[in-house]
Amino acid sequence: MTLLLSVGVPLVMTATIGATLALLAMLLTTPRLLHVKVADQSTFVFPHGIVLLLGLLAGITFLVEGAVLDWGALLVIERQLTTPQSAGVGYILFSAAMVIARLTGGHIVAALGELWVLILGGIVTILGIATVLLATLPLVALVGFVLIGLGSANLVPIFFSVAGRQTVMPASLAIASVTTIAYSGVLVGPAMIGFAADLMSLPMAFWLLTLLIACVPFTAFAVTKH
Repeated sequence: MTLLLSVGVPLVMTATIGATLALLAMLLTTPRLLHVKVADQSTFVFPHGIVLLLGLLAGITFLVEGAVLDWGALLVIERQLTTPQSAGVGYILFSAAMVIARLTGGHIVAALGELWVLILGGIVTILGIATVLLATLPLVALVGFVLIGLGSANLVPIFFSVAGRQTVMPASLAIASVTTIAYSGVLVGPAMIGFAADLMSLPMAFWLLTLLIACVPFTAFAVTKH
């Protein structure tokens, strides 16, 4: 989308091309999805204990991802670091960094351990947000987006992994609970950022994200001891 807009393709045409590519990807993927019959769960169990903590931390992490997706471009435009046509480059680099970190996540966790991945991942994410907010040069801001992607990439996979092996709740219910709470961060989070930006400013809303994501390293020991 950013590339097409940068070379002058009209917005409607750009959106149509993007939607068409997404539809093709869905059509190609659907026949390859697993068909799994899940046992009937007639009782709803509210998440509690470590499962609730895992869900909240995953929701915070997804909130950061959603903020970069929905507000990252507007942030760099507002700070006059780029033109509207190329404002999506930051999200492209964020996504690329996250893909690379996720694909190598198994090796990273094996080398450092879950505890240090959570601690360092949270710190790197905070540094990335701060870099974007304090940057005076476009290139520096782009480095910030890369740091956010690298730092946050392997946090949620660890939360899901811990949910699968904890003993407070059945693994299937625990993972479902963590997933539900986590994705609520994607759905509700960007709206919350917009509300906070309206009350204060968009940069201040992003500074609040650093306080939220700081919960990850601070609770890392409690998460990984399970």
